[in-house]
Amino acid sequence: YQQSRKAPAFLEKGVWMCEPNLWTMWHHFGSLRAVSESRLLVLDALKFQDIISSFPSDHAGLYALEFVDWLNEMLDKGVDMLTDRGPDREASAEMVYRAFPDDED
Repeated sequence: YQQSRKAPAFLEKGVWMCEPNLWTMWHHFGSLRAVSESRLLVLDALKFQDIISSFPSDHAGLYALEFVDWLNEMLDKGVDMLTDRGPDREASAEMVYRAFPDDED
């Protein structure tokens, strides 16, 4: 993954890229190139949002809020340039836990 004025970063298996596009208005901040065999899942963000909004629960909306909060936290920490790379596994798990609680009332 390459961003302007930054050294290239090699991403580990399982890293999510470009997820912000699903939850907020987004402009991509870098370029991604595979250096080995890879899998790529492409979603049309508008179609995804249209489909997910018809679900009877608000879990996706709650996750979207969690994700945008995470993006804002990154800015608050002084991140000078946003990235297309998603949150680490721990942050992702925390967002999912808050958006999809085990004990719903």
